Parts: sequence; structure tokens; C-alpha cells
Amino acid sequence: MPEKSHLQHICSQATRTGEGVCHEYISGGLLINDTTLHLALSSLPSGGVGESGMGSYHGRFSFEAFSHKKAVLHRSFGGEVGARYPPYTPRKTRFVKALLNGNILGLIRALFGW
Repeated sequence: MPEKSHLQHICSQATRTGEGVCHEYISGGLLINDTTLHLALSSLPSGGVGESGMGSYHGRFSFEAFSHKKAVLHRSFGGEVGARYPPYTPRKTRFVKALLNGNILGLIRALFGW
């Protein structure tokens, strides 16, 4: 197995060469036909894999690499929809399907039992 590198640079006019290297070798990043532009773009992470480092460090990626993301959902009990709970009747099923599909007419029909 090839060594894992922090960053690879490939210069080739053949598109398949870059694609092949991308799929065959493991690295933190790959530059095709450039050697420094990667550092100028904060939208691209910089970081290695294995012994060359772990994670993504560059711009916003460095902040996110050292931050813990915690999912928090806080909702009130107002507007509770009984269709969320069993028993799941055909009417409730129509309502939920219409809601998930964004079908306003279907929602109205399900609410009124049509």
C-alpha cells in the first residue's frame, strides 16, 4: 500500500492520470496542475491522513476541526400533530405523506377527510 501523504501535486494534461491518482492514492488533498493555489482558497481544507496528520485545517475548517458540534432541537408543545403517534389510520398516513411531499392540496384534503 502506498504511503499516505499530506498533499499530492500532479501535473498532467491527461485527465485520467489525475483521476487515477485520486482514486489509487490516499492523501489529505490533491492538486492537479497547480502547486500553491490550494493555500489561497479558504474553501478548501488542508490536512493529512495517517502519519501526515489528521483532520482539516484551513480557514473555517480549522475552527470546525477543534469544535464540538452538538445537535440541539428545542420545540414547544404548541401545534402538536396527532398524526405523529399511533394508531396510524389511512387518514393520518395521507396527511403525513402530503406534508412530507409539500402537497398543500393533499394536506387540506387529509385535514378535512376527503
